[in-house]
Amino acid sequence: YSDHSNEIVECDGCGVSVHESCYGIQESGSVASNASSACTEPWFCEACMAGVSQPQCEVCPNIGGIYKQTDTGAWIHLVCGLYIPHISFFDQERITRPTLFELNYQSWGRRACTLCRNIKFARTGVCIECDAGMCKSYFHVTCAQEAGLLSEPNEDDHELFFGHCKTHSDKEQIRKRKKNWLTHQLSYRQRGAIIEAEREADRSIAIGA
Repeated sequence: YSDHSNEIVECDGCGVSVHESCYGIQESGSVASNASSACTEPWFCEACMAGVSQPQCEVCPNIGGIYKQTDTGAWIHLVCGLYIPHISFFDQERITRPTLFELNYQSWGRRACTLCRNIKFARTGVCIECDAGMCKSYFHVTCAQEAGLLSEPNEDDHELFFGHCKTHSDKEQIRKRKKNWLTHQLSYRQRGAIIEAEREADRSIAIGA
């Protein structure tokens, strides 16, 4: 949700949009750029601040989205850090420096993702298990996100991050989640294209000068 205390902000480097509280943006020392705010100062996500374009997630094969830098300097998707058990954040309030050392190294590639479009990537990274009883369906967090299979915790149950396979998910909920994901992706790509066009125009002006 978005209100005066939890604005949606857009990265001025890549165009990705996040809720302030979901990304761990603190009011002090953080400036945001977004259409709903009077603030005109730029804001950049962690990847853009580090000068990294589309980093490779350590625990899934998918590219693009919202990233966080781990304590070792590697990168993971924020959503992967939230939904994969045993990944914790060094700074819980700012949701920074996810740590992977508690993950069993045998978890990498142990389970095949049932949602991967490319079977070559099915055993890449770490999969989570359907939360329904004895179900043995496994999937990457980002694959489940695209398929509309992830829970949507609110303020009262922010610790309950889990996913269900298609069999154990409500079809209407899946439809709504997939629509939200597609809307976010479209906005992200459009904003990114605008930013890139502006950069190209600036480069052309610089060359002409």
